[in-house]
Amino acid sequence: MSISVRPLLLALACFMAFSLPASAEAPGEEAVTQASSDRSRSAAPIVRDPTGIEMVALPAGTFIMGSPSSEKARSPDEGPRHRVTMSRPILLARTETTVRQFRIYMNECVAKEGDSSGAGRAAGWEGSRGDGGGQSWNNPGFVQDEENPVTCVSWYDAIAYCNWLSGRAGLRPCYRIRADRVSWDTEADGYRLPTEAEWEYACRAGAMTRFYNGDSRADLERAAWYGGNANGRAWPVCRKEPNAWGLCDMLGNVWEWCWDLYGPYSTEPSTDPQGPESGEFHVLRGGSWFDAYYEFEGIVFVRCAFRLKYVGRPDFRDHFIGFRVARTPKTELGERENIE
Repeated sequence: MSISVRPLLLALACFMAFSLPASAEAPGEEAVTQASSDRSRSAAPIVRDPTGIEMVALPAGTFIMGSPSSEKARSPDEGPRHRVTMSRPILLARTETTVRQFRIYMNECVAKEGDSSGAGRAAGWEGSRGDGGGQSWNNPGFVQDEENPVTCVSWYDAIAYCNWLSGRAGLRPCYRIRADRVSWDTEADGYRLPTEAEWEYACRAGAMTRFYNGDSRADLERAAWYGGNANGRAWPVCRKEPNAWGLCDMLGNVWEWCWDLYGPYSTEPSTDPQGPESGEFHVLRGGSWFDAYYEFEGIVFVRCAFRLKYVGRPDFRDHFIGFRVARTPKTELGERENIE
């Protein structure tokens, strides 16, 4: 798949799948209730990747993407709800990419001209916030330590980091970066950004509630750093309640880049969707420390189904934006992957 963008500024094993009954019809927004799906409450297996990053092994399966029209504080573009199938297992980082992990990349790769990962094209890292605020990944404008999620990173930055990380691990890079185009080799086993569908599938871990652990504000408090409890900053990863698959900070702390360009949902079922072929904005998911409980027009951003697009230009950076990496294993999990 190839997406046209502006010129680069920077460079399970299926232990359990929560699938809908095969006889169920593809749901419309009004047709699907918010009944809880059957799911295991046990965490998914953790894979120790060649880089040492903890990757959670998510099973293939089917879920209902989006929110029902009855969901409190929703946005209209979260519907219509539709059936999505993940046909292959996915490895997703247990945490958002940390300052420590990103610092290794900066120290090892960014200064290399012509590096194939695209990192050698990096420029303008300092003073890079979208509003000209002068913050950077190393100085985001609040106190951070090495286990904080890295912020002030653009979609381009995340793409370049993924290619660099793939090379470091001896994996086949997912992205080909050529001037104004980024292409994704979907057969590669290297690191990449999750698709929007993969992100929501992973966040929900079987849940059909507003938050992955329930519907109440008390549930949100346990799950996420957001504007109501974060005291004006991002926090070190994994200090809040993880979801049922053991993924940390899928809600709150920092917004997470997805591969997809933003586009409207279809009512039709889909398998492994990758978003529209063209568009201006990339999707961000999860909400952040910056977001109040209620944002404009009474919408709650920090929810499983909310989709952020308006700051999603691929060159945009801010101190509430980060990312986590994903990977599609080339072999059966357990043959080459070190599963705990």
